[in-house]
Amino acid sequence: MRERGYIFVWHICRMAGYIEQVGTGTNDVIDRCVELGLRRPEFRQNEDFSVVLWRREESGVDQGDPESKEKSKEKSKEKTLDKVYRLISENCKITTAELAELCGVGENSIYKTVRKLRESGRIVRKGGDKGGEWEIIG
Repeated sequence: MRERGYIFVWHICRMAGYIEQVGTGTNDVIDRCVELGLRRPEFRQNEDFSVVLWRREESGVDQGDPESKEKSKEKSKEKTLDKVYRLISENCKITTAELAELCGVGENSIYKTVRKLRESGRIVRKGGDKGGEWEIIG
């Protein structure tokens, strides 16, 4: 009975134009990945079915190597840290929202980065959150 319900829902969705035919989306996914210059997705059938979609390879980093991923994360953290430090030194009244937008990361990431800069003694906050400003130490 459950299978009949599934077939009925599938038929209605197909007639309404929401889906084409069962299984045709798989080829669409492969074609779209190839169009975008990505590696072909991997389809795995174990106890369940899964699809592995690959990101673009950035600056020669092998996506399958966990050490390379970790090194890439460290590099981007360094860049964010340096960028936040530079932006604060250019504008001592800059807000975390402005920093997040200029760095292209979320505000939580900025809070963590600012905390690291404070803990390392590179910046200090003078005044309150509103109306205060940053002071560059070193």
